[in-house]
Amino acid sequence: MKVVCQDATMKLYGLTQWKVYDAELTPTMYDPNTFAPSKWYVVKCDDGMERKFTTTYFITLQEWRERQINKLL
Repeated sequence: MKVVCQDATMKLYGLTQWKVYDAELTPTMYDPNTFAPSKWYVVKCDDGMERKFTTTYFITLQEWRERQINKLL
C-alpha cells in the first residue's frame, strides 16, 4: 500500500512530509491505556529502516489524489 506522510514533525524519524512511502497496515491493535482499537502502518523510512506509526500521520495515496483534485476544482 502507498501512503503519504502529512506531518512535518516526522522528520525526526526519517520521513519527509508529502513523500510517498510503502507501508503495510498492521492488524488492529489496542491501546494499553484506553483499550480502544488503533491502527498502525509499518513504513519503510528514508534511512532504510522499517518503523511502526499510527495511521494519523499518513493518508493513502488515493486520499491525497482526491484532495489535490478538490483543490483544483
